[in-house]
Amino acid sequence: MLELKRAVTAATMVCLLAGCAGTSQFAPAGNLNAQSTSALPPSPRGLANLNQTFLRAPQQKFYPFKKTKPGSTLAFVNDEGTQDVYVLDTATGDVVGTLNGVGGDGLAISPYNGQLAIGTLGPTISLWTVTTSGATSTGITLNLSSGFANGITYDSKGDLYATDYPSSNIDEFDAAVVSKGGSASRTYALPDLQYVYNVIASGTKVYAAGTAASGNWDIAELTKTGDKVLQSISGGSENGLALDKKQNLITNNNKPQEFEIFAKPYTGTPRIVQYQAAGPLSGIALNSNGTQLWTTSINFGGGSLDGDAQPFSYPELSEQTPSQTFGEEPISIALYPALKP
Repeated sequence: MLELKRAVTAATMVCLLAGCAGTSQFAPAGNLNAQSTSALPPSPRGLANLNQTFLRAPQQKFYPFKKTKPGSTLAFVNDEGTQDVYVLDTATGDVVGTLNGVGGDGLAISPYNGQLAIGTLGPTISLWTVTTSGATSTGITLNLSSGFANGITYDSKGDLYATDYPSSNIDEFDAAVVSKGGSASRTYALPDLQYVYNVIASGTKVYAAGTAASGNWDIAELTKTGDKVLQSISGGSENGLALDKKQNLITNNNKPQEFEIFAKPYTGTPRIVQYQAAGPLSGIALNSNGTQLWTTSINFGGGSLDGDAQPFSYPELSEQTPSQTFGEEPISIALYPALKP
């Protein structure tokens, strides 16, 4: 895990959660308030230049994109430093649009209806309609039971799952809530994880990744009673999850720099592929035909922050072009159209 702490004071965090968090019909299983009396736990991503306005209002409802070729794949990159969501044409690497001030944390695009979910730097997720010509705010907001949505995913029923960083909780929003907005339908506590960062759904099964009290990085399956640990990786620093067409589970390890690919049921030894990057990878996502794995990374060297969006071929996982360099903290990535796992 990146050895950085969120640059948020305890007082600011308490105020934010008290003023913005919705009321879930299920009581949160974790005790987030216990975290507010001291520095927050290490983030899996960088927050050195965190903008503490947190919930900047969208400047407009519709954000047009520059014209792209028919059938182009778009990459959405959520920047925690600026709270902007950048839109790239993956064929050229060019920025074709920017959603100003609406982001800051996790991202997901539904592989079933193309809906875009954007995690803010607060306990909310906004929902958007996306085409290759632009993104339109639906005006729908989902309210987390606590924390920040570092990880977001959709299942095949249209339910949305989101992590409640910094806790061991995951919120589930039923499809009916996703269609109109509101608080979480239910909240799960994962007893084997201390902090949950990422989630990914395959059909109606949901897998989570985060740190255990031991310091290991665990990958677990969400169950009705909590979780079932599938992998416990010592010394790892994974910050992304993806599923390919064959249901292989892909994650990245920043210590050392390698991709780890687990075959179902995800309990065996992974296939490992080394990679090179200027900084730790902060997010991964496969394109709709499963031939490219796009990544975001943050470079903390030289006393300043910059980040990249970079594709790798899949399944070979060799570095490809084009890439795009950012001046802030691109922490998560989602591709449109999304791969249906």
